[in-house]
Amino acid sequence: MTGAELKRLRREIGIGTCDMYRLLGLPRRTYQDYEAGKRGIPEAVATAAREAHRRDREFFATLPDRIDARLLEQFPDGIIK
Repeated sequence: MTGAELKRLRREIGIGTCDMYRLLGLPRRTYQDYEAGKRGIPEAVATAAREAHRRDREFFATLPDRIDARLLEQFPDGIIK
């Protein structure tokens, strides 16, 4: 994974660098160096970033179904009568 790819994943998740380095459990400067391409990204960090991105995409992809199920549960006869 490159620094540009790491940055793209972070932006697609929609979080800032502070949230991302905390999410990955990294020091701020280390994370910034990864994104800037000043350091190689260890496979464990790349895997954790990809997993965070996957969870984010999965959450939003399943959100409409979860909302529909919740509405049906709360309003079994429909909202408009």
